[in-house]
Amino acid sequence: RCGEPSVPGSSPCRRTSFAIRRIKLADANFVISSWWHNQRGSRVATLMGMSAWHGHYVPRVTRYVSEALQRDSSLRIDCLVVGDDDDAIIGWAATRGPILDYVYIKAGGRRMGNASALLAAGSKPELRTHETPDSDRYFAKLGLPLDPYSFAEAIP
Repeated sequence: RCGEPSVPGSSPCRRTSFAIRRIKLADANFVISSWWHNQRGSRVATLMGMSAWHGHYVPRVTRYVSEALQRDSSLRIDCLVVGDDDDAIIGWAATRGPILDYVYIKAGGRRMGNASALLAAGSKPELRTHETPDSDRYFAKLGLPLDPYSFAEAIP
């Protein structure tokens, strides 16, 4: 599976065949967990402190994913999967129309165009609400501005 170090040989994310699909219930725990763990080392999370992190941010992410599972929701999470295995998630993006709330690509699939492919499938993002060291470099190339405060509007 993509990004798992136990797979011998070259990165399993280097497949030419991929598909993009909406999040399904079976994906929810992975999306929530990867969002929390990937974001935890960010500047915003560090400034927030652990009390606010666990008391406010973690529940908000969980509610966001739960809401995105509803098909009529304005919150959308799309998953990039290996084409021949609908359960092998390479990465995912959480969006609200032109607002990109989060994009995550497994470590083994980064810097290969996977984030670009995932974002190209939706509406063109005009704003992002999160940052990580990897995403900062990527979004600097795109000129996508950061507004962390607008994430609070997604799930009040």
